[in-house]
Amino acid sequence: MRPWRVRATRTTIADLYVILAVVVGAWRIRATKTTVVGLYVVLAVVFGVVVGHLNLPTYWQLLRFGRSAHAVVLRTNCDNHASVFYRFEVQGREYEDSGSAGYGNPDCRELKPGHRIMIYYVPSKPDLNIPGEIRERWNNELAFLALAVTIMPLIVLYGIFRKEPSR
Repeated sequence: MRPWRVRATRTTIADLYVILAVVVGAWRIRATKTTVVGLYVVLAVVFGVVVGHLNLPTYWQLLRFGRSAHAVVLRTNCDNHASVFYRFEVQGREYEDSGSAGYGNPDCRELKPGHRIMIYYVPSKPDLNIPGEIRERWNNELAFLALAVTIMPLIVLYGIFRKEPSR
């Protein structure tokens, strides 16, 4: 079983935007440089925490303690985030899980039941596993996090402080 995770969706991000707009409107905050920079830093931290805690803790454990192994593909659901369902064995015990294809493994459409793929797992917790090369996933997640903490606060601030055209 995977650790509990919160998924940041468009709805939660939109809710955050609405809350910020109400707070800023209620406080009648003026768009001074200090206010904008301060809100940018707060938003960057919030987005970093929200987005960063989704996959980074799992990837970090796999990066530090993970071992690679081969798994056997049971089935795929390529229309659902390139999902691949697989089985692998650790110390005589079988585990089944799923994840997204790629990251060093073949594309989902190329995988068939019985194909072997690479996975990473934590030896003390084999339920903590993921298909593909963990370093590639880690780097991809860091790039996404960097974009989220730099671009999303700018979009939110623009939405809050933009001037409505006069009619």
